[in-house]
Amino acid sequence: MTDYKKLVKAANYLLQDAEEGKTCKMDMDQWATIKVDGKPVPDNACATSACAMGKLALAKLFKGLTLEYDTEWWELVYKDKDGSRNEGFYAPAALFDIDVQEAEALFGGSDASVAGGYRKGLKAQIKVANRIIAFVDAKVALEEVQNILKKNKLFFDGSCIISAE
Repeated sequence: MTDYKKLVKAANYLLQDAEEGKTCKMDMDQWATIKVDGKPVPDNACATSACAMGKLALAKLFKGLTLEYDTEWWELVYKDKDGSRNEGFYAPAALFDIDVQEAEALFGGSDASVAGGYRKGLKAQIKVANRIIAFVDAKVALEEVQNILKKNKLFFDGSCIISAE
């Protein structure tokens, strides 16, 4: 079941961070490019294709969410309670208990429309946070409707609500 509490925590962090102007290095076009001893070092600039997730990992907001260096680049990794290793978009999928497609839609950066046309800086960060909030609102509303239908022994057949009796 989707972990709304963690999603809201992530959105709140991104909004608060943007509001305080602490870091405006979010860049959904770039991978980590700063190098020390030949290795890129994440510095709050985007270090993963899932830029917002990279920021959350660097902030150590969630236990088990890290960035790990792999011979050529930094990889977003989430190790769950069972010790399972989830990489890339499988990391937010496992962390928030959402589909990989939902993780890509929320945190992806390969298409300008993903961040509402903003790919860099504070505007992109705020757009990602707002996208998370809208996703949570839609999922919670859908679950509430489903619970009401179930409680009243009704179901939706794709075009209308029908009594199960």
